[in-house]
Amino acid sequence: MAIEVDIDVSELVKKLDATPKAVGQSAQTAMKSIARDWKQQARDVAPIDTGSLRRDIEEKLNVGNGANIEVEMSSNTYNRGFNYAYYQHEVVGRNYLDTTAERNTGKWGEYIEKEIVKGVKKAGW
Repeated sequence: MAIEVDIDVSELVKKLDATPKAVGQSAQTAMKSIARDWKQQARDVAPIDTGSLRRDIEEKLNVGNGANIEVEMSSNTYNRGFNYAYYQHEVVGRNYLDTTAERNTGKWGEYIEKEIVKGVKKAGW
């Protein structure tokens, strides 16, 4: 004896197709928020004299395929050709960009995870 069973997998296929896009969008949203948070915290701890060092901290979001996203944080403050930001960060050792990132790595990782879970749920899972 043989039986034939028809299964409609169209909804499953829709969810599977939507998942990578949802994950990528969620990761991008999370990384934008992290970039803003990192920039603000770095500004809060950067040395202050004239305020230029804090104002010149910039973030850049590099978006690749899917959830391949990178945040670059930079600080370049020049005074008559002298890179004061480099001097403060690398020579004096006031690593305001690095220490801010290192202090928040765990929290930011959890945030990315939560945003991706939200995105996957939006995709129907």
